[in-house]
Amino acid sequence: MIRVALVEDETIVQDTVTFLLETSDDLVLVGRFNEVQAALKSLPQLRPDVVLVDIGLPDGSGLELIRSLREVLPRTEFLVLTVFDDDRHILKPSWPGLPVI
Repeated sequence: MIRVALVEDETIVQDTVTFLLETSDDLVLVGRFNEVQAALKSLPQLRPDVVLVDIGLPDGSGLELIRSLREVLPRTEFLVLTVFDDDRHILKPSWPGLPVI
C-alpha cells in the first residue's frame, strides 16, 4: 500500500484526487491539507510515501514546503500539481538541488 498525502487548496481538485485514491487498491490517502503550515505540522508524523503538492497555496509556496520537508522526510517522494507551465513559476534559481522532472 502506497501512503499518499495531498497539499492542495482547490476543493474540486482535493475532492477529485481523494476520490481517485479512495478507489485505488494500491494507494491510501493519509492526509489532506490546504495550507503550507498545516502540512508542515502534520506530514512529519504521517510519514507518507508520496506527497502531491500544489505550487500556489494561500499561505506560501508548495515548492518551499517541499524544500522544508526533504530533510525531515528523506524517503518521501514529492510530486508537484500545478496549472502553471512556465519556468518563472516552476524553476526558481534560489532553490538549488530541487529536482524538476
